[in-house]
Amino acid sequence: MKKEKNPSSRSSASLRGRQKISYEPEADVLRVEFNKKPIDYATEVENVVVHFSPENVPVYLEFLEASKFISDISDVIKSTRKFYQL
Repeated sequence: MKKEKNPSSRSSASLRGRQKISYEPEADVLRVEFNKKPIDYATEVENVVVHFSPENVPVYLEFLEASKFISDISDVIKSTRKFYQL
């Protein structure tokens, strides 16, 4: 991941060539981009927004309140590890 001089600026990383993850700290939004297709519409379920192409292919996900989402995921991982260590 490329570090920027301004720590509050948007950061991003590429995964497996075409996927890209970026974070916007000012809005606390984590974005996972799958492709560069044009956006036709979006659907929001709780704090996750899925953007679709005209062919109904997911283009990217946005996790609103990303800090809370990451914290919740971390808690799930920790509890799962404890369960399997029993």
